Formats: sequence, structure tokens, C-alpha cells
Amino acid sequence: GIEDSPNPLGDVDFGYFKEHHKNIGVLSPIVFVIADSDATNNEKQRMLELLESWFIRRNLIDPISTAAYSKEVPLVCESLHRNPTYRHLNDYLKDPKFGSKFIFNDELATKLPNTPIHTGTAGIIRYVFKRIVNHQTPHLKTEYPNLKFEIDHLAPTKWQKVSSWNNDLVVEANNDSSLVDAKIKTIGNLTPLAKGINIGKSNLPWNPIDSKRSARYWLAKSKVDMSIKLAEKEQWTIAEIDARTRELAKIICDIWPEDIE
Repeated sequence: GIEDSPNPLGDVDFGYFKEHHKNIGVLSPIVFVIADSDATNNEKQRMLELLESWFIRRNLIDPISTAAYSKEVPLVCESLHRNPTYRHLNDYLKDPKFGSKFIFNDELATKLPNTPIHTGTAGIIRYVFKRIVNHQTPHLKTEYPNLKFEIDHLAPTKWQKVSSWNNDLVVEANNDSSLVDAKIKTIGNLTPLAKGINIGKSNLPWNPIDSKRSARYWLAKSKVDMSIKLAEKEQWTIAEIDARTRELAKIICDIWPEDIE
């Protein structure tokens, strides 16, 4: 059961906190309060899924500072000790007065295209893409049971050093290099690749697809469907990055919904 398991979540089939139960840091008190409560496993499952939705959405849009966690986590724990129910936690996290309140769908969709990924959330971003890949292509687990992937930039972070990227992106951004920098750091410009295939850090140009010196060539060999499909695009632009970010926002809202049924 939950109390006897080396993993405090035991029988609860749950994502991030189960996979990272040894390294969940400042949120661990909330997880343990839920795990140790008298709620049914189904109720615990719903509370933990809601907590994960809150956690993922906040870290994509506005990561919570350590100081804020230190202030707010004890308040959440105290509240759950009094009333360990899904409805209570839902109301608490979505209360406008709560400092690190829940990011709703509309806010996520509006802000994500203009929000650079925070450097301190790399592990969370890997987890987000892992869940998206499993959500879209569950057959990968069977076809490639040992597949490990890493997250890479499509347009490279050092885009200024590659003439094709420099010329195209700067023109599209009306010579606003800060806009290019910002868009390249958004989630829409990131993609999972089979470990060992690295395009962004190599500063490869997008075209042509049949050249090993092309980002598209390696995307086509990535083993991950969402990345393989990107190789079909004739160009990779700021507009494409924004469109993909909006697409990912919809998927994120599906995987980590506002309300847990």
C-alpha cells in the first residue's frame, strides 16, 4: 500500500511525482500530506494530478521562486490537513488570492508563445516532452523499448553564426535580434530527438533535407514522430515557431487539464 511502499505514492499511478519521488524538492511536503491522508486512492490520484497540472503550467509560464515555495507550500499543507479533498485543493490553488495561482487554459495559450523557457526548468521540459511523445505515439515504447531522447533547439541558439539563419530570421523579425532570441528560447523551437542526434548545438542550417549538414536530415532520422514531421517543412521561421507553440499549448492542456475528472 501507500504507507508501506518505498515510493510514498505506492499504488497511485501518477506521473512526475512518482517518477521523481526521490527528487521532488520543495513540493514533497504536499505530496506526502496527500499520500498520508485518509482519502481514497482515487481521490489521492485526482489531487496529485491536479497538483501536477498546477506545477507544470506554473513552470512553463512563471516558475515559482524558492522563497515563494517556502511561503506557500506550508499553507497548502496546513489547508489539506484540515480538508484533504480534491475539491478543496482545487479551490485553494485556483483562488485569485493564492500567490502562485493556477494558470488557466486561456492564459497558457496566450502567454506560452512569448515566454522563453526558464533555464532552471530543463528537467521539467524533458518530462513534458516525454509525456507528449507517449501521448501521441505510445507505440514507441514497443518499437524502441530502450529509446532515450534529449531535447534540442530547431533553430540554433547561436543563429547569428549561421548565415542562412541570420539572414532569414532577422528579416522576418524586422531586424529585431532580441525578438529572434526570445522566440528561439520558447517551447515551440524545442523538439525531442533520439539520444546522439543533435542539431541545434551543431548550428546546422535548415535546408537541404538530403544533406547531412542540414537540420532536416537529422530530424528525419530522429525516431520521434513529431520531430520527423517537422523535417517535412520547407522552412523554419518565427511564424512556424509560434504556430508550433500554440499546437503544443493545446496538447499540454489535454495532458494536464484544468479539472481532473
